[in-house]
Amino acid sequence: MGLFSNLFSRPSSKGGSGFSLKDIFFKTDETLYKTLEERLIAADTGLDLTREIVTKLRTIVTEQHLREPDDIKKALRAELRSILRDGTLALSGPTLLFIVGVNGVGKTTTIAKLATLLKQDHSVLLVGADTFRAAATEQLTVWAERVGVDIVKGQPASDPAAVLFDGMTKASARSIDLVIADTAGRFHNKDSLMRQLEKMKRIAVEKFPPYRFVPLLVLDATVGQNGFEQAKVFTETVSVSGVVLSKFDASAKGGVVFAVNRSLNLPVLFAGTGEKATDIITFDPDAFVAAVVGE
Repeated sequence: MGLFSNLFSRPSSKGGSGFSLKDIFFKTDETLYKTLEERLIAADTGLDLTREIVTKLRTIVTEQHLREPDDIKKALRAELRSILRDGTLALSGPTLLFIVGVNGVGKTTTIAKLATLLKQDHSVLLVGADTFRAAATEQLTVWAERVGVDIVKGQPASDPAAVLFDGMTKASARSIDLVIADTAGRFHNKDSLMRQLEKMKRIAVEKFPPYRFVPLLVLDATVGQNGFEQAKVFTETVSVSGVVLSKFDASAKGGVVFAVNRSLNLPVLFAGTGEKATDIITFDPDAFVAAVVGE
């Protein structure tokens, strides 16, 4: 709980929400609901979901005749927790983490962070399959050297599916536990990008069946509601398993966690909390909600 408390218990000079609700329970009149609504909207929870949360809390308080602040806090905590989906990244066998998301959300840096976190217990190989953007491969190569893992990459504008095939072939031959593949976040148009991702998925699933195909979506936590429509294109194409929130530091608005779970119907699995390769955490829904309500 400590990390989330530090991130969201105070206002941020970078524009974050200071997303904490611990000081709203001293009143049980209409002020409570008005303040709760204002805080949730300001924290990027989204208007519709915010109204749903406030309405449900009001109903619970009325029906259960709650008067004590601690009881109201407990009811809100349960409501907020019910929104968050449980999810874990189970790495019980050879796995391909297929990283998707629009350009600019921090995919490449997120891959480096995941590699740093997961190489403690697994052998890791990176695959630079975002050949559409040459800088992505260059950046991922620098990160691979920095965090101490191998990388397979292709030439700029080469076929991403061929690069993935090469990487998976090498991983299989070397009995690598975990492959983390970067993918393009844009192409000449949306349809061509989605066809390319589908082709890569077919190659991974059909040609390398020992490897479990696990697509993860990277979302910029500071973008909030604006990123969801673009993100839905990826979730529909490759059946995303979970979300990694990048830039989830003091400049983020914590309500985006609830919005992600509701809008995309996906759990948040990891969160990037800074610029260093070690700045990543496994997301804990219980600790997050506890920090939000000030427990």
